[in-house]
Amino acid sequence: MPSFPTPCAPSDPQIRAVGEQVLGDLQRSFRAHAAAPGRAAKNDIDRGVQNIVAARAKRAPGRDQARAHAELDGAAPPSSASFSGIQIIDPNAPEPEPEAPAVPRGPRIALVGTEVRCWAETNEAGADEIVLGGFCTDPFGNVTPLDPRMIDDDFEVGELVEYEGGQVLAEVPLLATAPSWPATYSITLTLVEKDVEGFDQNVAQLWSGLQPHVRGRLGAVAGVAGLASRAVPVVAVTSWVVSSFVSWMREWSQDDLIGTRIISVALEGLDDGAFARAGLLNPQMFRLDFKGSGGHYSIDGYLTLLR
Repeated sequence: MPSFPTPCAPSDPQIRAVGEQVLGDLQRSFRAHAAAPGRAAKNDIDRGVQNIVAARAKRAPGRDQARAHAELDGAAPPSSASFSGIQIIDPNAPEPEPEAPAVPRGPRIALVGTEVRCWAETNEAGADEIVLGGFCTDPFGNVTPLDPRMIDDDFEVGELVEYEGGQVLAEVPLLATAPSWPATYSITLTLVEKDVEGFDQNVAQLWSGLQPHVRGRLGAVAGVAGLASRAVPVVAVTSWVVSSFVSWMREWSQDDLIGTRIISVALEGLDDGAFARAGLLNPQMFRLDFKGSGGHYSIDGYLTLLR
């Protein structure tokens, strides 16, 4: 059956320390770009944060600068491997082997929506223009952004958008291999106002860029270095860091993002028995609630298998 997890902090203290360092670096990068719009990005990860800050600044110029300056004045210095000077990949190192083989289009896990309801509008003036986006993650941690979908450009309290027969909102292709079984596939959904459209793509870009960085940081820690060659702990740490960073941004600004939800499916294999145990052959309806910026929206839907 699908689950709706909130990524948890790593239980191992050394691994958690790595995650907290990476999260702290993201927060410092965010403040630095907010305090100095137009500041040059140092690498792909820093550029991902810069894109998020730029989208926010475009919506409300100057809003974040004063707070960012104040927080930077009292902030701790960046860690030695922070994004201001990080070497994500040694240019002299051989190219890493691809983690997951390319496979032709085949079975997919699909999120099918049946209705979207507005329970409360956001704090924005006028009717809400709501966009659904997000990204999918496979067991190896590979990320595929979803195409943003305009749900309604004039949402008001009590309004309902129905999809007769169901509307596929997201698809996750199943891979022929996995780093271990059960293998977890996830769909991260974001609900935003139209004027911050693109947030989900920026987060997906950040997610992808962080993985090799997290792997490198784990590999440098005595006692857990062997974990860096395995996809599962790297994906788990990256998921927690990104989820925590998004939550921190929401609390920092109390604006922009209505909400995020994660849907995960753990497959024991690629046979019909495994699909049935995961609830994909006899779909069950569920509701996803998104709350933030004063708004409350819900999406009703189910997961199924497409072949």
